[in-house]
Amino acid sequence: MLVPVPGEELVFRALFVPLPDRPFAPWQWALAVSAFVLWHPLPALTYGPPWSATFLEPGFLAVVAVLGTLLVRLYRATGSIWPRVLVHWSVVAGWQLLFVGPIG
Repeated sequence: MLVPVPGEELVFRALFVPLPDRPFAPWQWALAVSAFVLWHPLPALTYGPPWSATFLEPGFLAVVAVLGTLLVRLYRATGSIWPRVLVHWSVVAGWQLLFVGPIG
């Protein structure tokens, strides 16, 4: 949880989404969210961790899309990685600790 969250935030927001003072087209938003969603099934399809089935479920991917949209909005509002890391980490921690999601 400590390494993937900042890494994903750097790649899927900082790489795809311009800073708040720059123009941001809807297609860029769609690209950032789509890349984030498509990234999540990749481990399930490549090396098959124990929770692979979860990462392929449409409901899980819908939640990832909503989270990705929220994180893009948060980046556009703040221009900082840290609020996004905190929200992303909180969602993952909540899923793992409160809803018995996979850990590891």
